[in-house]
Amino acid sequence: MVIKMTFPYSLKKTLDLTKRLLTLPTLPDYIITKGPYTSNAVDEAHRSLVLFFEFDDSKCAEACRSIFRQIEDFYVIPGFTFSTQILGESREAMKSIGLA
Repeated sequence: MVIKMTFPYSLKKTLDLTKRLLTLPTLPDYIITKGPYTSNAVDEAHRSLVLFFEFDDSKCAEACRSIFRQIEDFYVIPGFTFSTQILGESREAMKSIGLA
């Protein structure tokens, strides 16, 4: 399973965001973090930071708790928001609708 988190931010807040990223606690070994990646698709004054967290489906509840605990550290940044997408493997999705 994969959780994709997108954090839009103002370029004025880049330093705040970077400081928070550098101080995040370590996640459990069963969670693989990829990123951060940046996107400049928002506009000239804003960007988005994207992180991916991969883990086994059987660890979903534990992984979500650990990941969302990390995100709590960002709430001190004024105007902080994020979006989350939970992505499953396409094979599992096909099984769930009877196509595999």
